[in-house]
Amino acid sequence: MLAYILSRVVLAKKPSFTRGQGRCIFCGEPGLTKEHIFAEWLHPFLLFAEWLHPFLPKSDELNHYDRTVIIQINRDDVENKLRAGEAHSGRARVVCRKCNNEWMSVLQTEAKPFLLPLVRGERIPLFIRQQSILAAWISMFVMVAEHRDSDRRVIATSPAARRAFMDTRRAPKHWKIWIGHYERHKWVPVVAHSAAEIVSDTHDGMYAPPNRPVAPNTHATTFVVGKLFVHVFGSTMPRVLRKQDVPVSGVSRLWPFWESPIWWPPKVTLTDNDADAIAFAFTNRLKGLRDSRLIEH
Repeated sequence: MLAYILSRVVLAKKPSFTRGQGRCIFCGEPGLTKEHIFAEWLHPFLLFAEWLHPFLPKSDELNHYDRTVIIQINRDDVENKLRAGEAHSGRARVVCRKCNNEWMSVLQTEAKPFLLPLVRGERIPLFIRQQSILAAWISMFVMVAEHRDSDRRVIATSPAARRAFMDTRRAPKHWKIWIGHYERHKWVPVVAHSAAEIVSDTHDGMYAPPNRPVAPNTHATTFVVGKLFVHVFGSTMPRVLRKQDVPVSGVSRLWPFWESPIWWPPKVTLTDNDADAIAFAFTNRLKGLRDSRLIEH
């Protein structure tokens, strides 16, 4: 059975967070604080329930959906949970006070001057320095966001990778990051996150682990703030990383560096269909490999 390849999609709102294991996910020290997953200065640009009207039922306007999809060899198990709260209410207790108040705060401050034009869709050039800071900020967000609940099957970034990021403030070498200008219409997700453990990439197929607790090493994360669309793919398997790309035009590769400057906003604006195709490209790739029997167990 192909087990433990999981796609967690947050529909409409951010979910609530669990307390975690009591030690900082970056430095490993105790003294955790409960903080918003999205910085407060970004809250005006998050998806609120009333923006979706009339796309959501009245009874759901102040709630969010948390969808879990486990891709198995013969079927997909889907579980939807309705939870209370707006997007800005999501908090996590996974980072210590020292990290939050020191280097993470510095990174937020460094990124804010050009993050705000991006989420507003305003014209701005992104040179290598701005791209590096933005890639670091996105990496920090993803590393915290994948801890938004206690399900270890969705945490694909290792403690060593998080510690290295804390020390260098540079996006991981085994990640790719793309950004796009997006005008939301009916596409609902605020954050989409998929994680998988790939144990071999030496052939044309990707091979799933045996039936044991999963240790993800590959992930795809998409999130939207205002008009900024962000897609991240990471894998410690070089072939998997090399072959994964975005399936539509209109996005700029932010990391590893591809061009400088990146002129914002780009000429192409992403549609709802584009957003969906990018966010679930990795999940669809896994399903395609499964259906063509290229995934073994």
